[in-house]
Amino acid sequence: MSFLNPEALYYLLPPLLILFGFLLTQKEAQGHFFSDEVMQKLRVSTNTLTIKARNALFLVIGILLVIALAGPVINDGTIVVQAKSADIMIALDISDSMLAEDVYPNRLKLAKEKAMEFLKLAPDERIGVIAFAKNSYLVSPMSFDHSAVGFLLRQLNTDSITEKGTSFLSLLEVVERSIKKESKKYLLILSDGGDKSDFSKEIS
Repeated sequence: MSFLNPEALYYLLPPLLILFGFLLTQKEAQGHFFSDEVMQKLRVSTNTLTIKARNALFLVIGILLVIALAGPVINDGTIVVQAKSADIMIALDISDSMLAEDVYPNRLKLAKEKAMEFLKLAPDERIGVIAFAKNSYLVSPMSFDHSAVGFLLRQLNTDSITEKGTSFLSLLEVVERSIKKESKKYLLILSDGGDKSDFSKEIS
């Protein structure tokens, strides 16, 4: 064990011991005028502490207060904290084809609604957002602030990226740069498909 403020022990403890040592050796005020036999007869028998006992109790309290002010700490202590957390990246397709109204109200709005529902289902996870079409860009880095992530997610539209098409490879490259390698990585893709039928390169 060590102390964060050891000077408290040096400067406060000796005066405290001297003061209480002096108090403990003093007689009660009445003891200067009456003998011990007379004092015993004058006292009313109660369960209260004597002055010396009270002073001894105050001494113990004073020592504990000084030790607390000194800030005792345990060296090399280990605290195990179990925390559930994973890095989840939401990738939202904002290509023009997402404006199709074959689902209500359209593909893009439905995808955003699903993403907002997911934020509520994962309150303890770090979540980020990537927008992608032909190119991809990071909208929100990994964050526990789901309110901010949700706000940025709602602002996305097809005007955010001007190049036509959908590339999953550019999306994966952004994901690789945005999530730490040692963390548990998850990618949720909300899209209506890419520009090609062979995705072996993206899968690898």
